[in-house]
Amino acid sequence: MAGAVTALNNGVGKLPAMGYDTFNAFAGQYDSSMVTAQAHAMKDQGLVDAGYNIMILDDFYALKHRNASGYMVENATMFPDGLPALSKDLNALGVSLAAYGDSGYSTCGGYPGSYNNELKDLETWFSWGMTYLKLDNCCKWHFKTPCVTNC
Repeated sequence: MAGAVTALNNGVGKLPAMGYDTFNAFAGQYDSSMVTAQAHAMKDQGLVDAGYNIMILDDFYALKHRNASGYMVENATMFPDGLPALSKDLNALGVSLAAYGDSGYSTCGGYPGSYNNELKDLETWFSWGMTYLKLDNCCKWHFKTPCVTNC
């Protein structure tokens, strides 16, 4: 018995999430100018139109300590105009800003992880204009001590 399959043809799920991760080229040595230049290069080379439309800020975009209310704080030295402004600039190119996070107490680089702060972090990333999250468990076993690894 053969059955019919119906689906929306609206482009959703046509491709997996694809884009650029700052860690691959810059590790922790990047800033808003470099990220914007990379997004322009992706656009100019046709990668954005081909579906590579996510820019992941991988670690290092926040300060090492949360604010008094427990929220992550963006690194103002790396992003002097703020992450919402960077997100807006990237969106104009057809690129979505994304975040890297860790489910433990810290990220691989020793920055704030999301353990016990999941909702606060989601609110923060969303307020910064980030619409995608790369979440790992690099430091899931390092609960009270910051994890700094070569991962």
